[in-house]
Amino acid sequence: MLLSRNRIYILCWRALFFVLLLSSCTSDNSDDTPGPGDDGCLCLNDIQVIGSHNSYKIAVEEPILNFIDQFDPSLSSGLEYEHIPLEEQLALGLRNLEFDVFYDPDGGRYANPRGLEIVEDAGITPLPYNENNELE
Repeated sequence: MLLSRNRIYILCWRALFFVLLLSSCTSDNSDDTPGPGDDGCLCLNDIQVIGSHNSYKIAVEEPILNFIDQFDPSLSSGLEYEHIPLEEQLALGLRNLEFDVFYDPDGGRYANPRGLEIVEDAGITPLPYNENNELE
């Protein structure tokens, strides 16, 4: 199990608190007009921002795509994209950035990804990864 029951319990309570906090921001508009209510409160559904999905994503190296393609071509083609650096996304006005965060309480889970071996086996020097051994 990746998360302990206690951790899941805490996360559920935090999510419930967030939902209750947002639901306290209600509109008294009787005509169902979208927008801030008469009380001047801005609700979550009143906000729209431009953003990116998997905002941090860099291109997957060719040998890794080729390896994945052997087993699942649709998966490899779905991974064949990249985003511009975060600083440039922010400079363009993007304000909704998505980051996937994975629980690794003991550390080291992502220190030596299999992709590095795949790239090296293809005779290519992989992109720099964990150069300061911070993931150990």
